[in-house]
Amino acid sequence: PGSNLATTASPLRRGLHRVASARQSTQSVVSVLEDVGFDLHRGVETRSVVPVEQVLGVVGGNAEASRSYVPTRGRHLDRLFSALDRPPGLGFVDIGGGKGLVWLKASDRSFARIIGIEFGENLIRIAQQNVDADQARRGSRLGIELVHADASAWPLPDDINVLYLYN
Repeated sequence: PGSNLATTASPLRRGLHRVASARQSTQSVVSVLEDVGFDLHRGVETRSVVPVEQVLGVVGGNAEASRSYVPTRGRHLDRLFSALDRPPGLGFVDIGGGKGLVWLKASDRSFARIIGIEFGENLIRIAQQNVDADQARRGSRLGIELVHADASAWPLPDDINVLYLYN
């Protein structure tokens, strides 16, 4: 009897694993489509990966510790921001913000101040273009401060209450 149960359980486990994998794959596809839609709607480009060897103009002494720019999934950010139990008016910093996706998403929330720190000069330029394009689309100033700096040497302002890091 034990071997029959084991024989039956193995295909069942494989079947459940396949269902879970298919569900995860479907969610990943939906997530990517949502992210592409965000970029198209906002007139920005935050989705493409930038390999570490293409991150140029790095400031500070941490270039050897840098990684490729890989954007956070928008649905993860939305869940994170929704889960934050915070009063309006807090300050927000994203360290290693790349092309500015997190900053743009944060600008949809009630943060009093948003600062994006990036040590790659080419990435901070792309982020500034994205912020400018989004501002033009909205017809209003977003209030995002972009800082080209090594975050380990950058003094964190006293009015910052939320710190975000990814990758």
